[in-house]
Amino acid sequence: MVSSDSDQDEDPSVYALHNAAEIGDEETLQALIDAVSRAGEEDGVEGLPRALGTQLLPQMLGMRDFRGCTPLHLAILNARVGCAGLLLRSGASPTTKCDGNPPLCMAACVGLLPGQSSAAHALMAALLSAGAAVRTADDGGRTALHWACAAGLANSLPLLLAASRAADEERLASWKRDASALQAMGVAPPPRPDALPHGAEAVDADGLCPLHWACTSGHAGCVEALLRDEGARPEAVIKMRSKDASGLTALHLAACRGRASAASALLRSLTPDAAAAQLGTADRKGRCAADLAQRHGHEALAAALRAYASDPSAPFSADGPPPPGSLGAGAGAHTPTTHTVLLAPDECLAHHTAPSPIERGSAPPPPENVDRLKVLTTPGAGILRTSEFAGLQWVTHGIAAAELSDVLRCHDYPYVKGVEETCAALPTDPSKVGRLDMDTAISHGTYMAALKAAGAVIAGIDAVMESRCANAFCAVRPPGHHAGPSGTVTNTNDANGSHGFCIFSNVAIGAAYAMNVYRRAGIRRVALLDFDVHHGNGTEAVVGNTVPGLKRVAFSTPFSDGVQTFPTWKPWLGSDDGANIMFASVQGYGRGPHGGWFYPGSGKTDDTHGPLRPVPQREASPMSEGDGEREGDGKENGASEAPPHPPPGGRPLGVCEPPEGWAPEDPDGEFEASTSETGGGRGVGADKGPRVINVGVPGPGSRRLMWRRAWRDKILPAVFNFQPDLILVSAGFDAHKKEDINMHFVGVTESDYEWLSHQIVELANRCCAGRLVSVLEGGYNLRGGLVSAFARSVAAHVRALASGNGHRWDEAEGAAEREYEAKRRKAAAQIAAAAAMAAKAVRSVGAGGAAAASPGASSVKAERPAAGGDNSADNMMVQAATVPVEAPAAAAADASDGAPGAKRRRRGGPVDYAMLNAQLEAEAKEGGTGTGAAGAQ
Repeated sequence: MVSSDSDQDEDPSVYALHNAAEIGDEETLQALIDAVSRAGEEDGVEGLPRALGTQLLPQMLGMRDFRGCTPLHLAILNARVGCAGLLLRSGASPTTKCDGNPPLCMAACVGLLPGQSSAAHALMAALLSAGAAVRTADDGGRTALHWACAAGLANSLPLLLAASRAADEERLASWKRDASALQAMGVAPPPRPDALPHGAEAVDADGLCPLHWACTSGHAGCVEALLRDEGARPEAVIKMRSKDASGLTALHLAACRGRASAASALLRSLTPDAAAAQLGTADRKGRCAADLAQRHGHEALAAALRAYASDPSAPFSADGPPPPGSLGAGAGAHTPTTHTVLLAPDECLAHHTAPSPIERGSAPPPPENVDRLKVLTTPGAGILRTSEFAGLQWVTHGIAAAELSDVLRCHDYPYVKGVEETCAALPTDPSKVGRLDMDTAISHGTYMAALKAAGAVIAGIDAVMESRCANAFCAVRPPGHHAGPSGTVTNTNDANGSHGFCIFSNVAIGAAYAMNVYRRAGIRRVALLDFDVHHGNGTEAVVGNTVPGLKRVAFSTPFSDGVQTFPTWKPWLGSDDGANIMFASVQGYGRGPHGGWFYPGSGKTDDTHGPLRPVPQREASPMSEGDGEREGDGKENGASEAPPHPPPGGRPLGVCEPPEGWAPEDPDGEFEASTSETGGGRGVGADKGPRVINVGVPGPGSRRLMWRRAWRDKILPAVFNFQPDLILVSAGFDAHKKEDINMHFVGVTESDYEWLSHQIVELANRCCAGRLVSVLEGGYNLRGGLVSAFARSVAAHVRALASGNGHRWDEAEGAAEREYEAKRRKAAAQIAAAAAMAAKAVRSVGAGGAAAASPGASSVKAERPAAGGDNSADNMMVQAATVPVEAPAAAAADASDGAPGAKRRRRGGPVDYAMLNAQLEAEAKEGGTGTGAAGAQ
């Protein structure tokens, strides 16, 4: 059925300023401003709404469109310098944020786009002149100085740093004026304000200062400008660490990313003694900069850092980042010519879910709409078109549609034919839209767009298998992970189901293609990972259909009721599919704030197989023959040898302690039971099919640390034990804390996506020579376009794919992080106990009691007078963060009770994971756990 025009349309003339600012039409914009200014004095102006009084112009300047943008925001995002200046002179606010982004930060982000550094500088200058506060941060704690360093705007740093000093001087001058006035009235003035840190020392939510960002992005000019600025304290800035478990300095980050020029600029800006100290400084895991460079495959930089440490007078010489496609030493014989290929079929833009073009004043489009791709891929404006991603190899034309035979490995023919016929029956007019159900809109071009989306995944697999790239990202729509064999998938919490914006299961079609077409090239086992906030119920259903089963369908006639049983089986290759396919997903699960089930109502915590048992050895596959690095001994990383493949045909259950060479899965038992009231556990007979792991994260409320632990402690070790030959990822970005349709479940940030993406890259390096194909699924917050949560999250993911990270995943690093977290929890508990004792002593003294405070309580009281009155988890974690943490080796020795060779076992009583998660989330708010610009560690 074709949808009709909505009755929710607005008068489009109210957005006239927005439209003129967006396209940079200064003449029209000036005319509109003049007309609106006169509108309060006249009965009306043709083309504009009737006068609303003298406040009409301020109202229109501050009006937001459906993307949350004012006219000034649009002028900034589109680098319309003249329009931005005109709007500011007309009274537009230079401080009004767009979804948490101050205009000054947005202007700095414009510098990320190719050829827009001058426009970014001019925009920032205009905003500062109009009164923008230079120290105002976005909701990630990043100032314009952070973003200028990320964009390499070295010429703009003096402007921002000078504005920061001027603001500090005005702050002090204002205090002096107020103090003088108060003293004249005989009133004691307030205390003199503390001096603010230098602008280069401002830290974001992840503990990263602008120097961290400059080193991460490899902008040597920004490094020099920061360290040589008036009032800068290089010795202090270079010691600043990220707030994660690694505690990385700026030099560490340059080493991780292979940024030789930034490392050189940093070291040359220091005294020889300070440079030597930095080169010898280790992160919290005991690794110095040279170690980190080598760990990530940047051999030349590692050698240069060691040589400079031996002789600071020698020239610092190192190759830049590794050539595209280089995975570093020990990553296998996979030597593609390009590191990351980005596939974005033009036909995916023809899948219209709202009347096209989407215009201001019309009814708001559904969350899944064409602008999701435009904000990523539009030349000159999309975030994946910024200078940072200039090395990507783009493919937008000539991508073949998936063949029907490829689609039918996963979907039933009647469903596929039904979609084709429904789309064909719709008019070719892009303003005409139909529906498959209440969730999923379609248009005439939807069927071809869906075939092209699946075809892009296949093309990405071909590129990886033919060594034309190390990995691939498919920017496609419609998404696919809710599409089951017959379309909708039902469950006990949703008897009807819906398509959830999806048409064909893109990732599953690609996996089936790889197993079939490349079976003689070594692809026998595939792992499908899904980090969308909504359970990939369609992918799971398709995966489950690869082994023989029965489908029961109830029917009713005027004469009888009954159930018909149909055999089902769609093998991707053969009868051993159950042993060669794995699906793992972390998603929100449970009841939402209003009592209904979080979509799609499935995905409770469950593992259909449990830990895998080893077999003596694995039969060599064609791809691993003659390639000593195929399995990955990992010895240069301290990693154990990769386990052999388990036997086909199912696996025994109940292995609690994986033997030597296997990564322990969920060592603390956090994900053994369901996170909902419906229970967990393994399904009856589920062990006969592919291994399926789900972790359902409860909500509402932020659970970003639980989300990380689910991947680090449960899923990534399980994938390593499975030993896939290819990894495919359903990359959904709607678990973000600013997402609109996640009902506040999970609540991760861009830094979490970058961390997980690096982990998956490293796992692919370890298991399958880096072979990885990622496919876009969800993510719908487009407010702010280039600076939206969706755009930045996708950029974080692709950044990790394209980073050239050659490190191979090491399970020991997760163990070290668990030890670190345990020590911080213990320290927090000690602080809480001491604070309670101090509070008790204070109450006793206040009541006239004879009890005296203990020395320990007294010391706590002296250090923290408010301990008894404010014993919050946040404050406890802040103090716990100052407790020294031993090196991982010492921590491991403690855990083993001193017994040589003893294995680490869980000790003590059961863990209250609800309280544990709340405590760790409180730590994240104050101490941070993200990697931000750090990404790989």
